[in-house]
Amino acid sequence: MRGDEEKRLTPPGPDLRPLLRPRSIAVVGASDSEGSFGRRLLAAVRGWRYEGSVYPVNPRYGSVAGLPCHPSVSAVGEPVDLAVFAISDDRVEAGLAEAVAAGVRAAVIFGRCYEPPVPGAPSKADRLGDLAREGGIPVCGCNCMGFVNSVDGLRVSGNPPPTEDRPGSVGLVSHSGSSWSGMVGNRRQLNFSYAVSAGQEIATTMADYVRFMVADPQTRAIGCIVETVRDPAGFLSALEEAEAAGIPVAALKLGRSERGRRFAAAHTGAISGRDAAFDAVFDRHRVARCETLDELADTLELLASPRRPASGG
Repeated sequence: MRGDEEKRLTPPGPDLRPLLRPRSIAVVGASDSEGSFGRRLLAAVRGWRYEGSVYPVNPRYGSVAGLPCHPSVSAVGEPVDLAVFAISDDRVEAGLAEAVAAGVRAAVIFGRCYEPPVPGAPSKADRLGDLAREGGIPVCGCNCMGFVNSVDGLRVSGNPPPTEDRPGSVGLVSHSGSSWSGMVGNRRQLNFSYAVSAGQEIATTMADYVRFMVADPQTRAIGCIVETVRDPAGFLSALEEAEAAGIPVAALKLGRSERGRRFAAAHTGAISGRDAAFDAVFDRHRVARCETLDELADTLELLASPRRPASGG
């Protein structure tokens, strides 16, 4: 990697390269079982152009998909940048603790990680977030669809779309997993550099992903599908950085109606803020506000064009 590109890929805030551009990946819960999430996830990670090391982890197997399978992340014996968890929710907390102790530098947690609340006790999501912060690692999730890195040909998602490796120049961050799937599975010429399903953001927020994409030399425009903003100061700062760098941002705010707010709360535990406040923020930072996924896709396609219109045009 050239020095100037290395510099651009090190924005302020947490270092997301071990998460979004990992040199090695441990698939915790990798499996040969037909139809299992662990099998789909391992196939996805290996399915495109990714050239890093991939380590299946599952104590039930000696090998998976022709690769040696390790009983734990610590047993891999090599540095692991990213651990992705294809295991049941009741095992994720211990799995993340073991990965952090083994020196893993980032994680993806797909499960909802919900448990009935206990008065006065932290939720499972809070405990996982504390583990991540104590270990100093970024985490995508919980309750997410994973991510796509088309720069390096990497798909960390066991869900069907996208099936095609189509590198592009649009960055996407979505709180909604279904909206993320709809965007990355599009049949049009809207191709992504990075597309992240952020989920519950237990440790890493939309602001962090936006900063990473602003610093990425492949990304020409960024789309945000927003349910709520958990880090308002960070989000405003990220929009300021995008504006200063000349990277246009388009946003779709979900949960505008009362029904939509209830859905957002049920979906990721998000509490949607006042719509007028988002309007003011978007206007201030020249964010193109969209009303539908189709409009967001149209807008991003235009903004990422090498001949995009000037701001205000």
